[in-house]
Amino acid sequence: MTLNNRMLACNCGIALLLLLACASSPRKISETSVRRADSRPVLTGWLTESQLMSQVPGYQDEKNQYQPDPQLLEPLKNLTKDVQIIVFLGTWCSDSQREVPRFLKIMETIQNPHISFEMLALDRTKRDLDGVAEAHDIQFVPTFVVLHEYLEIGRIVEQPIVNIEQDLAEITASIK
Repeated sequence: MTLNNRMLACNCGIALLLLLACASSPRKISETSVRRADSRPVLTGWLTESQLMSQVPGYQDEKNQYQPDPQLLEPLKNLTKDVQIIVFLGTWCSDSQREVPRFLKIMETIQNPHISFEMLALDRTKRDLDGVAEAHDIQFVPTFVVLHEYLEIGRIVEQPIVNIEQDLAEITASIK
């Protein structure tokens, strides 16, 4: 066996040992190390829009840049039935950073008193201390749960099918 072949065999053996060692001893990444790698803070609990905008970089910029389709906003502006929306989000989640500010821009634009919303920030396991996320079977964030008379009439999970304004208009169109 040549020197190059022996070195190659040795390197392969070391790589295999390292792979086996890593696979056999799973480690949990601490929240602290995750925070250092990702600059987005992990907020949990009920949030106001001002808390979200002031504490999480990027949300305000996304909201300012988003231009909702005015024609698609009309059904939401004209909605006369009461609707509640629970926004489950992860401040650490890129989908939440994109979709939640867009939702907030839509709510600000339509100014419909019949549509109210609350935002609940979840940890990385997508849970909260009160079990609200679990009660609503939240698997992905963001999830927008749309309620009418305390019953769920639809939801937008992670990404809208078309865009948030159209998806919300289609969900609320089912209210009679």
